[in-house]
Amino acid sequence: PPTNVSITNNRDVTAGRETLTLICTTGTSNPVADITWSNGTSAATGSLSSEMELPGAYGGKILSQNLTIIPTHYMDGSIIACLAQNSQTTGPSIFDTVTLNIRYGPDNVQIKPTGDLALVEGEMLNASCSAECNPVCNSYRWQNGTDNSSLGSSQSLMIIKVRREHAGVYICTATNSAISNSAKAQVIFTVNYAPDVFVVYSGSLHINSTVLLTCRASGKPSQYTFHEWVHKVGDTEIRRLTGENTANTSTLTLTNISIEDTGTYMCSVDNSVTGQNGQIKQTGQTDLFVHGTTFIENKNSMFIGVINKSAKIEMPFYSNPASTTVHFYKGANTAEITNTSDTLIFLSSSLNTCAFYGKEVLLNGQSAVLHFRMVKTTDYGEYKAVLLNDIGSTSRVIVFSSGEPETPANFHITDVQEKQVTLQWLSGDHRGFDQTFVIQASIDNITWTNASLINAGKTEGWFAATITGLKSNTAYYFRLYSFNVNGVGSIADINFVTRTLKESASSLDIAAALGIGFGGILLGVIGTISVIIIRKRITARPKYSSSSESDMSTDMRTYVNTGVSSSPAPSHYEELRQDHMEKTIYDHI
Repeated sequence: PPTNVSITNNRDVTAGRETLTLICTTGTSNPVADITWSNGTSAATGSLSSEMELPGAYGGKILSQNLTIIPTHYMDGSIIACLAQNSQTTGPSIFDTVTLNIRYGPDNVQIKPTGDLALVEGEMLNASCSAECNPVCNSYRWQNGTDNSSLGSSQSLMIIKVRREHAGVYICTATNSAISNSAKAQVIFTVNYAPDVFVVYSGSLHINSTVLLTCRASGKPSQYTFHEWVHKVGDTEIRRLTGENTANTSTLTLTNISIEDTGTYMCSVDNSVTGQNGQIKQTGQTDLFVHGTTFIENKNSMFIGVINKSAKIEMPFYSNPASTTVHFYKGANTAEITNTSDTLIFLSSSLNTCAFYGKEVLLNGQSAVLHFRMVKTTDYGEYKAVLLNDIGSTSRVIVFSSGEPETPANFHITDVQEKQVTLQWLSGDHRGFDQTFVIQASIDNITWTNASLINAGKTEGWFAATITGLKSNTAYYFRLYSFNVNGVGSIADINFVTRTLKESASSLDIAAALGIGFGGILLGVIGTISVIIIRKRITARPKYSSSSESDMSTDMRTYVNTGVSSSPAPSHYEELRQDHMEKTIYDHI
């Protein structure tokens, strides 16, 4: 049998570039040995050369054969064996082995995560690149294939917070410098982001003009939902408006604009992607400053003045542009008031509260001020203020009053019973001062007795009073007026009522009818007055003075409104006032 076998000429080769020829040679044998090549459990693939016999020792033969291989990277690490045996071999074949070292790659370059990448702006990108190489690939390089910009030179690529400009085709290049070979892989990287919102306007900002607001969105994906427009002034939301929407645009048309249209207009859009601000809805806005001048509505359309004292009219207003002049006139069509030693007209800066579509807002505005000295009663009455700027003019008429309360309105009887009557009225303007209502009663419409004082303060609204203890089958007159520290208001009304009963009527004098007992005894005819002021209930004791009565016919109408508007005699007012509304004529009887 052959004495030995050996494989020679094994070396490192590069896959795809060169071949490898292995030589298997047996020792001396007689007869000559047979050679078999194997790769593990299967026959080795390659080209076999013709066998070559050489003379050996002791008359034996030496056999040699070549195996030529075209290596691939899959052959790397393969074990090639050469076996030799002849007819004299009784045991296992003798063999020799070699291990192939094939240089290859980069092959099968891959980027993970696999497939196209899609992230939301602000998220982290963590990608890796791998390749099959022998020896191991020693270089990896990342670049943006869209602009060929370099992104990194390591096997991993990390971007802590991706931005929309990071989107593009990403390429990874792996290099095996041992064989000067490289290969690439690429992936499409998409960055989704919430829309940028841009708002612009077109048209004139002059009062009564039309303005078109346009809202445009730019995001990825580009499917948008437009929400209501919001009109704000500062932090105050004024109103919500619906625009006309297209694929990526919303438009809002404002017609006949006024100062109330001044403010910030906000457009909200979403594409279902959360923005870097943590919000789904993204907002754009623009400011509109309507050009014009307007007085600001307030409760100071009535001003109070006292003869021989300084008076002041102050009218807040808003103007754009701010350059404004002011003119004051006494009455609607009289001569203009000018600055004198006793009169001063000027403008002052002010933070004004005004109403925009029913919402109160604060505006940096101005006030038109007229300072003057009241010298005569004709200084009371109407005043006209006129504002002018580069856009135009506007005017407002205000009233200068002596300050007495306004006449109560709708004074009427709501219920008549046998011995009581219920009166109701609507308070007039208190002019900014506490007011007191005076109810007076009479039998003959000549002599009047104070029934009660009702301290209303600055309460406004409906009042009611029930007067009890009246005589049946008797006619009564009632009248109402109010006063404050500035004076007495006009009488609201005069009413009388009678109730016809089955019991016989008798003539009563005023003292008897009103319950006035002579000799210091007070009879309880007008016994109590129940006063209802909004949600409060006030019960006042009867307070009146004695008088005489004339006979009254019992067939008079149930309700009569004589429409008296003259003020009560000053003596009544002074006597009611003298004890600071705590005492009345009753207390002095």
